[in-house]
Amino acid sequence: MAVSPDGPMSLYGLLAPHLPALVPAVLLACLCVCIVLIARLRRQVGAARHENDLLKAMRIASPVPLCVKDVHGRYLGCNHAFELLFGVREADILGGTAAGVLPQPLAAGESAAEENMARFGTSRQTFMSAYESPGGPALVLQVDCATWRDASGVHKGQVNAYADITPLKRAEAALHESEARNRMLVEEAPISIMSFDAAGHITFVNKWHLRVFCRHRVDAGFFIGRRLDALPGLARAGLCERVARVLHGEELAIREVYFPEFTGGHDGWASIRGVPIHRDGQIVGGILIREDITERKRMEEVLRQREALVSSMLRNLPIDFWAADGEGRMLMQSDESVRVWGHLPSGVEPLTGSPLQWRNSDRFEPRVFAGETVEREIDVALPSGQMRTFNVIAAPVRLQGGITAMLRVNLDVTERKRVLAELRTARDAAEAANKAKSEFLAHMSHELRTPLNGVMGMLQLLDEHVAAPQGRAWLDVALESSRALLRILSDILDLSRIEAGRLDLMQEPFTPESVLAPVLVSLHRTVEGRAVRIVNEMDDSMPPVLVGDPGRIRQVLLNLLGNAAKYTERGEVRVGMRVLRRNGKALRVHLHVTDTGVGIADEQLQRALEPFGRLRQGSGLPRGVGLGLPIVVRLVRLMGGTLCIASEQGVGTEVHVTLPLLEADAGAVPVAPDVDEAGGICSFAAFRCAGVVPEADRLAPGEAPSPAVRHVLLVEDDPVNLMAARRMLERLECKVTTATCGQEALNALRSSVFDAVFMDIQMPDFDGIEALRRMRAKGSGVLRPQTPVVAMTAFAMKGDRERFMTEGMADYVSKPVLISALKDVLERLAVTSPGTSRT
Repeated sequence: MAVSPDGPMSLYGLLAPHLPALVPAVLLACLCVCIVLIARLRRQVGAARHENDLLKAMRIASPVPLCVKDVHGRYLGCNHAFELLFGVREADILGGTAAGVLPQPLAAGESAAEENMARFGTSRQTFMSAYESPGGPALVLQVDCATWRDASGVHKGQVNAYADITPLKRAEAALHESEARNRMLVEEAPISIMSFDAAGHITFVNKWHLRVFCRHRVDAGFFIGRRLDALPGLARAGLCERVARVLHGEELAIREVYFPEFTGGHDGWASIRGVPIHRDGQIVGGILIREDITERKRMEEVLRQREALVSSMLRNLPIDFWAADGEGRMLMQSDESVRVWGHLPSGVEPLTGSPLQWRNSDRFEPRVFAGETVEREIDVALPSGQMRTFNVIAAPVRLQGGITAMLRVNLDVTERKRVLAELRTARDAAEAANKAKSEFLAHMSHELRTPLNGVMGMLQLLDEHVAAPQGRAWLDVALESSRALLRILSDILDLSRIEAGRLDLMQEPFTPESVLAPVLVSLHRTVEGRAVRIVNEMDDSMPPVLVGDPGRIRQVLLNLLGNAAKYTERGEVRVGMRVLRRNGKALRVHLHVTDTGVGIADEQLQRALEPFGRLRQGSGLPRGVGLGLPIVVRLVRLMGGTLCIASEQGVGTEVHVTLPLLEADAGAVPVAPDVDEAGGICSFAAFRCAGVVPEADRLAPGEAPSPAVRHVLLVEDDPVNLMAARRMLERLECKVTTATCGQEALNALRSSVFDAVFMDIQMPDFDGIEALRRMRAKGSGVLRPQTPVVAMTAFAMKGDRERFMTEGMADYVSKPVLISALKDVLERLAVTSPGTSRT
């Protein structure tokens, strides 16, 4: 039944009468409840404050970076370590989230962890993240996220702790790298490595074993799990039982063993090492290491065979030698040594009593073992009693940086010394003979030129007294014969000097014209009266001045053109000179002489190149002494050139010569031709059409030169030569005083002053050189000691001119003397010693 509030049965109606009494009681009860609630609240707030203070103290004191977040992920606080790690301040992050404080990867990781914890109801989750610290190195952080609950267990948020695990990760990476490297070393090591467990089952085999011993016929699966005694290679080598002992704690070491067949199907040699593996005092397995030594064994066999071969060769060498150690014990002895000395003590006995007195007073071995090679010649008595001379050579033998032995070679030089003594005697005799030959040639040259000088001098003097054509013709023939005789004499002397190796070449500047022009003049004289044309083909590109021996080049051309003119009755003779090849200043000059003469048959050409090899009588050719071409061949070879001759009988002859010459430097002054050569070639070649006497040597009356040198002293012991030279000088308008020996010359020089002295070299009392020395000596009494002295001598071999000039002669004239040569000397003296005559 419903009760109305305003009705008599309502609560108010029931309580209304009692309200005045109930109100204070109710108020009192409410006050009590409030007091209780306030006290409880105070206790809870105090506990919360205590808990908060404790948490804050823990955060501040912890060296681990920490932060506290609420359930919404907003920061409630952090410690100082957190601030240092992330470079933030606590006041700046309060109320913020990880996305605004931490780097994106780290913030994303924390968000994911919070979601997982909320989703799965877990109270803890850990993750790792890379972190680039501000201004510092890259780090790896491990983040521990834990739920934070209050005392009543209400979820209030979470606490995150951050640990720097970078060193740990680096250590893990290094460990992983080390493990990988070690495994690679084991896999790729140039040896076979196997491991097996305590039951003998293989647990590992490296790649090198599979590659070398198995040759990839099987893979690692063939071995893994297989027992050692089931390996075919070890079984065939009979090693299974010995390898099994490793599992009993024994180590296995086999230096070399032959495998009839490896798993790869081939045979070979290997060294084996096996060691057990111990763990906690128990054998848990072992390692088997094998090395392929097949190649080493092959090389050892090759070396053994080579050593045997070398030893056999050494022992069989026809050389007496032995080797011994530092104690004097014999190590090796050749068969030849055994033949000479018998078997010497070997092995353990020292060589104290050896035939060569191993430990004699010479003490070879200390010097040898100190590193010195000793060589000595000694006389020794053989076991047979025969005395022999030995050249002993003792040398150290070095092995591995040290001297381990001495090698001693004993060369029997008895016969060699005897032969050398005989050769020295023969050499001395040959040198004496050669010296005698040289002296003979020099004297012969002098003795032949001296009378020839008189003949040619007289003929030249007769020139001004013979006017009749017939007489002049006879005079020309006489002069031509004298000239031919002089040339033959020069050729014989030159050939002798060439063959004796005593002909020296000059290196001086000269012009090509100075070589070719006088030869052409001589050639024109030879072919005069014949229908022969002379053609000069000198190339215009020839350098103006060359360096070489102009006298010898002129001699080559003179002989070649002389032969060409001699054997050509009609036609032409061509001569040319050109540069064949150039390399800087070095030239290869080509000379050629071509004629249309009778030619030479092939079978006679070789004979023509030999000394005195004249052609056969029936050839119809002019006769000669057979010296021209042989001298040409030798001179060209001496100058480093080449010569080629082509000849056809009835057609003609071609001669080609190449010579190595140099182009002279700019400003080089070419030397004038030698006086003897000029006189013998140029002057004698300047012939008139009427005869062969040189124009320069035919002085018409009133045409004589007027040299500045007017008063001369002529010293000559030969009366004919004295008369001829005096008359020539007088024709050159010189006043001549004569002397027949050196002493007379000195007396004349003490009483008169002369412009020049023409001095013979070989005289009865003392020679011209000694006369020159006495003339120039202090206190000689000579009125004018520095008067120029000209050597006028029959010493006309190569080098004589230089020798006399070195002794102090002012000039040089060789016999036979030509008027033109005297004229040239007087003109040179007038330039070098100007002055007036004093009588």
